[in-house]
Amino acid sequence: MTIRNRIQRGGITLALCVVAAFVIAGLGVQQIRFGGPIHQRNQLLSDLTGDILPPPEYVIEAYLEATQLDDHPETLALHQPRLADLEKQYLARESFWRDSALDPEIKQSMLTGSVPLAHEFWKTVDDAFLPAIARGDKAAADAAFTRLTASYTRHRQAIDTLVNATTAQQAKVAQTSGTTLIMIALVLAAMGAAILAFIVLCLRYLNRQVMEQIGRITAQLEQMTAGDFALGLDEASGQDEIASLRRAALAFRDAGRRRITADAQQAQVVSALGQGLDAIAAGDLTHRVVKPFAADYEPLRMTFNQTVERLSVLIGGMLMSAEGVSSGADEIRAASDDLAQRNLQQAADVEEWSAALTRVDGLVNQSATNARQVQQSISDTHHEAAEGADVVTRTVDAMAGIQSSAQEISQIIGVIDGIAFQTNLLALNAGVEAARAGDAGRGFAVVASEVRALAQRSAEAANDIKTLITSSGRQVTTGVALVAETGNLLAKIVGEVADVNISIADIADSAEDQAASLKRVSSAVVGMDRVTQHNAAMVEQATAAARSLVAEATTLRNAAQQFRIGGRGQAIIDAAAADVFQPLRRRA
Repeated sequence: MTIRNRIQRGGITLALCVVAAFVIAGLGVQQIRFGGPIHQRNQLLSDLTGDILPPPEYVIEAYLEATQLDDHPETLALHQPRLADLEKQYLARESFWRDSALDPEIKQSMLTGSVPLAHEFWKTVDDAFLPAIARGDKAAADAAFTRLTASYTRHRQAIDTLVNATTAQQAKVAQTSGTTLIMIALVLAAMGAAILAFIVLCLRYLNRQVMEQIGRITAQLEQMTAGDFALGLDEASGQDEIASLRRAALAFRDAGRRRITADAQQAQVVSALGQGLDAIAAGDLTHRVVKPFAADYEPLRMTFNQTVERLSVLIGGMLMSAEGVSSGADEIRAASDDLAQRNLQQAADVEEWSAALTRVDGLVNQSATNARQVQQSISDTHHEAAEGADVVTRTVDAMAGIQSSAQEISQIIGVIDGIAFQTNLLALNAGVEAARAGDAGRGFAVVASEVRALAQRSAEAANDIKTLITSSGRQVTTGVALVAETGNLLAKIVGEVADVNISIADIADSAEDQAASLKRVSSAVVGMDRVTQHNAAMVEQATAAARSLVAEATTLRNAAQQFRIGGRGQAIIDAAAADVFQPLRRRA
């Protein structure tokens, strides 16, 4: 069982004990609390005593009312309602106590003792005493009162017995309450002592079984943290947390011991590899790690030796390649110099050709531009001639309109001439009539004369205008014919200009096509010139790179010769020297 489970079970047990103590305390308090069973019993007894002394359960007050009524029968109206009310109160309280949870002995004593005597008392009052008083029968009333006195006396004796029993029962209830309180206190004290003892036992268990062992394991872990892994540890047993801590401590100690062993092996490996790396740094590629390592580091030793062997082979190959690169670079340099000279000559020739084509291209472009300008001028002339023909056409139309208007004006003037003739006739008639009228028509004759003169002048003016309009019409007809002839000439000119414009446009298009073709040829020549110049620059760069390659190969050979190699690297150099290096040197 783990410590956690033990602590949980102990906590559950302690909680159950506390809950039990609270339950017991609650039950005890429930018994003695205000309103509890004991208090209710005591309260019932006190209420009973209150009902007995004085009424309603005790009929002394009713007996006093009956006594006064017997002495003074004339007060029947006063005392009869009081007696009825007292009887009602008695019956109500009797019913209450009969149904209450009163102590059985007390209830039995009341029901067999005082209750029957009280019923006898109230029966005498209701059946004999009050009817006799009401009738005014003094003798019957006194006889009934005597029976009342006897019933009251026996009832009082029963009441005294009931009061004594109630008092004794109250004392017994008080004693029971005290005893219950003492028992509850004792039980709670015992449970408190048991809980305290349980807590002490739990603390002692935790101190002995948990804290001491944890402290011991902590001290051991601190020693191992300080580097002491030689100490002895207890073997772990069980499945609790302490056992888990012990197993963890054992694993930590074993891991520490393994780490110390691994550190020693690692130090050996580092020392051997350091010596090998120092030898490589000094240029000695013949060094090998001979002493075997631990099993975990043995692949590292083999890898190191293989790396040194491959490096030796690589350096040998570098020496051989440096010789070949140096010889080949010399040949590339000589060929590049020859190619550079030829490229320079070709670049000069292409440059002259490009300049000549550029000049021809400029002349052709200028011709194309001039042809396009002439074509534009002809096009403008054609447009203007077309506009002139249009103007002539509109002029012809306008003159035709003028001629038509002149004819209409001639007609209007004819109408005016007719009006003038009619006006003259009217004036003559008016003059004749004025002459007939004598002196009375003299003024009218003057007016008619003036009208006649005005009509004469209007006729003459109309004839003059008609003559002018007729002459203008003839001249307009002549102008229309001339303008029509001019329009026909302009139409022929527009057609011929259009033909010239088409021819000039074809010449301009051809010139532009030739200029575009020459421009493409010029661009191609310029591109050839640029490529040739670029090739010449690249040849120069290749020559410079070949010279640099020779220098780098020499540097590489000098650097590789600083290493002392053996094994397969030296064998490769020796085997390739006769087949490669000598022919390369002769070729260089």
